[in-house]
Amino acid sequence: MKKNRENPFPEPTRQDISAIFIRIIDFVKGLFVQFFPILIVFLLVGRGTIELVFLVFALATGFISIVLSTLHYFMFHFHIKKDALVITRGLLNRTHTSVPFDRVQVVNFEASLVHRMLNVVKIVVETAGSKSSESEIYALKKDDANALRNYLLEKRKEKVADVKTETTEWVADLDSGGGESRTPLFTLSLKDLIKIGITNNHLKSASVMIAVGFAYLSQYWWILDDIDDVPYLGMLSGLFDSIVPSVIILGIVTLLVLAVILSVANSLIRYYNLKVNEISGGLKVSSGLFNKREYSARNNKLQIFSWNTNPLRRLVGLFSATMSQASSDDDLGSQSIVVPGCNVDQLNALREQFFPAAILDSNLLFKPDKRMILRYLIFFGILPLSIVFVAIFLIFNFFLYWVFLLLLPILVVIVVYRNKFELRLNENVLYIKHGVIEDTWKLIHLYKVQSISLHQTPYMQHRDLVNIHIHTAAGSLTVPYISLESSWKIRDFVIYRVERSKKSWI
Repeated sequence: MKKNRENPFPEPTRQDISAIFIRIIDFVKGLFVQFFPILIVFLLVGRGTIELVFLVFALATGFISIVLSTLHYFMFHFHIKKDALVITRGLLNRTHTSVPFDRVQVVNFEASLVHRMLNVVKIVVETAGSKSSESEIYALKKDDANALRNYLLEKRKEKVADVKTETTEWVADLDSGGGESRTPLFTLSLKDLIKIGITNNHLKSASVMIAVGFAYLSQYWWILDDIDDVPYLGMLSGLFDSIVPSVIILGIVTLLVLAVILSVANSLIRYYNLKVNEISGGLKVSSGLFNKREYSARNNKLQIFSWNTNPLRRLVGLFSATMSQASSDDDLGSQSIVVPGCNVDQLNALREQFFPAAILDSNLLFKPDKRMILRYLIFFGILPLSIVFVAIFLIFNFFLYWVFLLLLPILVVIVVYRNKFELRLNENVLYIKHGVIEDTWKLIHLYKVQSISLHQTPYMQHRDLVNIHIHTAAGSLTVPYISLESSWKIRDFVIYRVERSKKSWI
């Protein structure tokens, strides 16, 4: 295909042929993850006919993946017409996705280990109103990918008259070999990533491991007729009754150790060689060991800047920062860019890109009403524990009075949550702080607020209390149990600042 100098893809164009291989690898990887427990059981036990059936199934699904990946390659086309990027895909149901230039927000590159071996990248064209999966190109050569990104962002610049700082500085090779002008802010070293992994929420990791383990057991344990079929496991089960306390303690310790190892491994894989660079119009963040990703956090697209820490991270002075960008309702969260660990100076450098210190002063403080403590204690303590108490009596026919001792720690958690919760306002910024063990802070420019709504339950109506819901293009925030008079002041002030502002929310 002949490409003219202005439009690099004027005619329908296929992806690089390596897209077939990449899709096959992704399909096989998904199957492997799904059926990994069955493979383990077969290796330990062996099942004769079942092994043969599984082998036939694996060969059949492999063949189907090759056929579907090949068909997808030939049925996938993209080109650039006068005012939009057009992507056509689908086997039976053909889908035509048109992305207007003025709706393009960011053009990101991703490169897995397979992508890098084949010298190609995956392109994700992000907009504020559609799923990124609808605007993905699985594999393009780097030169073609840079040409596409360069052209799309240049055309967006022409379409969006009020964007004055966006230039081709956004265009660069994934390996930073292009001519992009960048100012490094900071990088995370291997030592930093290990500290981040060690200070993660390990209770959350352990609960995920337990949930996944039970899910696999419930799904695949039918393969075994008898636990004694697994070598050594039957023998160990016979010893269990005699050493129950030791096994429980050992199991808890092992689970926590595995959770720490999993957290460290996850940090190394996801955030290896993480670099944060200042570029014209925002920040660019790149990281990844096997799957290298490069994301742009633009000033005009950012909706919520938040950071959090927990007791372990507080000891070593680390914070996790999240830049939540505009996205569709079905895609909330996928547009967030996370820097998993940074010190105070690095956090301030990130925040300064979007919220200069000069606009954070002189604010009004609002806190939840104290009556929320009793209401939360009823709904999150007294009612659930009463249900447990009655259920135990009906099932086991005895009263478990000590279950109500849990009311004390539940009350402490609610009091701490209420005391820590803060809503602050000034003429430019809305600030929210909340947390119990893990503290979170959030900043929003007032002109970014999409809408603000006030909700009341019958109880709240009789006591002049309101839950405030603040809606942005990156999600909603809730401020509970604010007095009715204060809620009117907050709503009217925010709406006034939004209507008065001449700035675009995106």
